Amino acid sequence: VLCRDGDYFGPTVNRCARIRAIGAGGQMLLSQVAYELLGARESKNFVCRDLGFHRLRDLGQPERIYEARLVGDIEQHPPLRSLLTGLHNLPLVVSSFIGRQDEVKAIRNLVANHRLTTLVGPGGIGKTRLALQCAADEIDRFSMGVWFVDLSGAESQPCWSTFVDATGLAPIGNAQPCEQLCNQFSKGESLFIVDGCERVIDATIPILETIMRSCPGLKILCTSREALGISGEVRYIVHSLG
Repeated sequence: VLCRDGDYFGPTVNRCARIRAIGAGGQMLLSQVAYELLGARESKNFVCRDLGFHRLRDLGQPERIYEARLVGDIEQHPPLRSLLTGLHNLPLVVSSFIGRQDEVKAIRNLVANHRLTTLVGPGGIGKTRLALQCAADEIDRFSMGVWFVDLSGAESQPCWSTFVDATGLAPIGNAQPCEQLCNQFSKGESLFIVDGCERVIDATIPILETIMRSCPGLKILCTSREALGISGEVRYIVHSLG
């Protein structure tokens, strides 16, 4: 933990803020480390309850959370507002998110005000990691969920099934993947993270255009080595870290 100008900074402070953000007013939450430090001390005044593993917004390793309660306290708190409680399929990222806070703020603003945002930059520069961080920070805004669509294994043919599989939709009768996807997300608000568009750009463009027309509450955040050229697209150029 670093102290500068009377304030504290560092990963420990950030993690405490993340844990605090998933709890309710008046709720006392402990990290695994805090619980282990406290566990050696017997107390007749409070008890600790294991709330299980929860993913915090930094997309790092899941944190085991405990709740400390005074003996006799019967107040019921709502479920923790961690990533485990939202509709999403965001992959677990084991690396810490360092830097790019200004970029995250700018991209979140673009997503809030535009239907389609594309992060453009060369391979390996960190577009996917940046998109995942933005998605994690926005997860509470979308009632129909945040969905990561990985096009790395898609063929050059239209990949509607890739989108359907990413959202976990089960086949319904003879419904085509296009129809099923558009019907599911035609109402409510949702966010699609479409990763690696340059691999199948010609097949991806008509899919994105179709779901944008059919699903007015759906936002799309793409990563690509080149812009898609779709009407309404806004591009954000991702530069390497200093």
